[in-house]
Amino acid sequence: MSYFLAKWQMISGKITIAMLAIAAIVVTKAIVSFQLYSQVQENNATISSENIPGELAAVKMQDALGDMNADMLHYILGDASREETFEQHRTQFFHHLDRIEKSNAIDINTSQELGSLFFQFENRVKLDIFAFYNPNDETWAKSQAHSLVNTTGQSLLSLAEKVQTLESTAHTANLSLQSDELFELINDLNQMLTVYVIGSQGVKEDFSATVQRAEFLLTWLKYLLNEPSSHELIEQLRAELRVMRNGGFEIFSRYDNNDKQGVLQAVEEISGREYKQLADTISLLSTRLDSQMTERLAILDNLTNNYNYFLFGSIFAVLVFCSVVILYIYRSLSLPLLKINMQMKSLIKGDTSIKVPYRYRSDEIGEMARMLEAFRQNQIERNQYQQEVIIARDNAESATKAKANFLATMSHEIRTPMNGIIGMIDLLNTTRVNREQQRMLKTVRESSFSLLNIINDILDFSKIEAGKLDVEQTALPLRETLENVVSTLSPSAENAGIIFQLYIAPELPEEVQGDPVRLRQILFNIIGNAIKFSSKLSRRGEVYIEVHPYFISKDEITVQFDIRDNGIGIHQDHIDNLFTPFTQAESDTTRRFGGTGLGLSISKHLTELMGGEISVRSEVGEGTTFSLHLTFPYSSQPGNSVKPVQIADTQVFIDLSSDWLNSHIPSYLKSLAIPWKKLDRYHFPSLELDSPVCIIITDNMTELMAIEPANLRDSIKYLDLLPQANISSQITDRTFSISAQPLKLSNLRYGIRVVLGMESPFDIAPDKQQIQEVEAEHSGESKGYILVAEDNPVNQEVIKKQLKALGYDCALADDGLQAQAIYEQHEFDLVLTDCHMPECDGYELTTALRQKQIEKGRRIPIIAVTANAMIGEAKKCLTAGMDDYLPKPIELEKLKKMLSDWIKEEPEANHNDAAMINPSLNLEVVDTVFGGDLNSYKQSIRDFIQLSLPQYQAMAEIESEEFEMSVVANIAHKLKSSASTIGLDSLYHLTQTIEQHAKTGDKNSLLESMSELKALLPKIEAVLDEAGDD
Repeated sequence: MSYFLAKWQMISGKITIAMLAIAAIVVTKAIVSFQLYSQVQENNATISSENIPGELAAVKMQDALGDMNADMLHYILGDASREETFEQHRTQFFHHLDRIEKSNAIDINTSQELGSLFFQFENRVKLDIFAFYNPNDETWAKSQAHSLVNTTGQSLLSLAEKVQTLESTAHTANLSLQSDELFELINDLNQMLTVYVIGSQGVKEDFSATVQRAEFLLTWLKYLLNEPSSHELIEQLRAELRVMRNGGFEIFSRYDNNDKQGVLQAVEEISGREYKQLADTISLLSTRLDSQMTERLAILDNLTNNYNYFLFGSIFAVLVFCSVVILYIYRSLSLPLLKINMQMKSLIKGDTSIKVPYRYRSDEIGEMARMLEAFRQNQIERNQYQQEVIIARDNAESATKAKANFLATMSHEIRTPMNGIIGMIDLLNTTRVNREQQRMLKTVRESSFSLLNIINDILDFSKIEAGKLDVEQTALPLRETLENVVSTLSPSAENAGIIFQLYIAPELPEEVQGDPVRLRQILFNIIGNAIKFSSKLSRRGEVYIEVHPYFISKDEITVQFDIRDNGIGIHQDHIDNLFTPFTQAESDTTRRFGGTGLGLSISKHLTELMGGEISVRSEVGEGTTFSLHLTFPYSSQPGNSVKPVQIADTQVFIDLSSDWLNSHIPSYLKSLAIPWKKLDRYHFPSLELDSPVCIIITDNMTELMAIEPANLRDSIKYLDLLPQANISSQITDRTFSISAQPLKLSNLRYGIRVVLGMESPFDIAPDKQQIQEVEAEHSGESKGYILVAEDNPVNQEVIKKQLKALGYDCALADDGLQAQAIYEQHEFDLVLTDCHMPECDGYELTTALRQKQIEKGRRIPIIAVTANAMIGEAKKCLTAGMDDYLPKPIELEKLKKMLSDWIKEEPEANHNDAAMINPSLNLEVVDTVFGGDLNSYKQSIRDFIQLSLPQYQAMAEIESEEFEMSVVANIAHKLKSSASTIGLDSLYHLTQTIEQHAKTGDKNSLLESMSELKALLPKIEAVLDEAGDD
């Protein structure tokens, strides 16, 4: 009892009793409210599950029906894809009809009536429109007619005008009348084709009669004109007339314009009967459902009003009782708390001189007051410590800011002279130097880049510390990125005598979403360390890289990267130090192998930023394995991106001594859809083949050739996998050698195709070698004129020499203002600008030049050249309107690639001797253009012979100076793409040259190219006849 009395004296006890009373009132209210709410909920459920879904579905059925009617009309107007859209809207219609049925909004009879009316409408549309009429035929006819009128028709008119000019040299009275009539007939033919495809009737018979009349006039004119040159002109007219006649007859045979009239009549009937009946029925259904929903909403409104009346009454009763409780609480609790709160606010503001009231009360207020007093005493002590912390924080922030400013300045100031050093080294490498000088230059260049790598690592680490290092989400070609990293590091592994192998699982997607730059940075650090710590050992170093899927889901893939080496290894208690900045596992590691200790720390941070994780397994003296797990969203649907190799009548065997190759080449062959068997050496001398050709993939070719069966020597071919990184492919009549260290899937596929004769062994570009000599004086024709804005004299001299070595002329400006003045005086092909210059920097210069280019109507590329490597610099350049970004120091090869990317040269072919032109077909277009469909390729050849070749032959006969350059340029422009499509590369380039000569008005060069075309066409025709008959 004493316990309850004590509780009653406490504020919490009194409040508890008051709350229990309020709870009793609330429970009573809840019971009554629940009964009313149940009735409202039941009525609301009926409306929600039946009326509203039914009404919405009826409206959407009307929308779907209207869309199907629109699809039908658009289909007739020429959009063939609307037939597929019609089916989609049909599916939507039945989906909404099914929703109405499930909501019990309609009875079975109404549903059946709707279905019956819809099937009548659908059957009429499909039978009378989709099955009867194809708009693609009309589109094809219009395109074919337009092509005939604008090419052959214009050529006929031009030749007819020449016949008219012969009147002055002839004395026949009828010549003028006949030539004028011929001209009118040709005009009539062009008009007939044009009006036929837009719906005119009776054109076919008129076209045939007009052609016959024109052929008669040509025969008559040939009789009247006795000169040989006139006969040649008449024959040209006759050849073009045959092309026009054949093209017109083909249009008449494939397209009948009467079909469209019948379809239009069918549309009118369907819209007035089947469509109207179905639309009216759905409208009536929608009206009935709306009426039902209105009635039920009225009932729901009545129930809601009753519920509200009770709710407000009960709330009023609770409010009265609560007011009494609140008054008590205010006097005994709130007011003291308010006073204590005011004291607390003063204390928070730092006023520790306050006096805390109510400290002698025995209830909760008293306890709170005593705690506040204790807090006041603690605050007095804390203020003293806080002053010391603020002083320390200010000192740290000042140091951090100074470090960031120092790093930015250091980066710019070091990169600027490094640009001069590396640029001059690249230029010096283009001159004649002896081997010792080359070695010294290479050492200087590598040392310069080592210094830059250290700078970049320090900058990245600074960004990580500041939390400003970001990763991008862009297209990431996974296999290409990995192979490029390995290719770059292969020479280092080769020079160190390390076995260097790579395996990328074929099932990985070709492209994902990620940051290719940061992924390369991580892989370079880890693989570079594996190579470094596997060299200088008593045994031969080994580095193995395996990449395979770790987890695959619908939207993303987790990829595992394993980099394993047999290097020095790491003690278990030192592994944690691997990812600590400026720290290495062992104290003597830096002395033996060098390095800053930043690479792995940066790699770990980058991995975490990309949402991945990195782990290490190691054993001292045995080696280390780094495992990297990264998750990438798909750029497209996941799937195998490897193109299979089509082999027929060929057996494939493997004989490999390398355990690595034995383990992974089978999966590569499986991804290429190539069946294989393991070669049995014991039975190899007595091998019997099931096919005429046998391919052996081996790294022991010499041993196998010594024991191969003599009777099968002509049937056995070898793909030799050489254990070197940088070798040129070697080929004989039976063997082909490729590099297998590391072995890439693309290289294996290429080697197999070469052995099978499906690809040329000379298509591979040679390995990139150091440039030994570049002509300082080019042919006199500059590749382009470049404006360079650079305030540093050393950099001006470097880039000037680099551009000269690459064959470009340049104008130099010391700042942005001078660059603007020079820009106004010359026509430039590209602008290279430093970002940080006095007076007017690169960003302001870009804004000014873009405005001038808008005024002139000519936009040229602007490339940023800057020594600032801090975060956001590239984005800042692109945002300012620049087209690309080139960081200093500028390497000659990178500058060359940048200029070639942005200054496109027009290809010029030298056709001085037509006999040297190769008329053979480039069969690669069968795969690249026709997707391997040989039948489609042959059909395109036949179309070329029928349509394009006569136009080429007519163009080749032009030898007189009386022709329009613009007409020739237009014909050549239209014909060159057809030659390129079927693989006639020589004809394509010659046609392109003819087009260029015609556009520039160089008549002599044009006539010379016409002669070459005339000599080439018989060879082309023979090649096409043979290819089309195969």
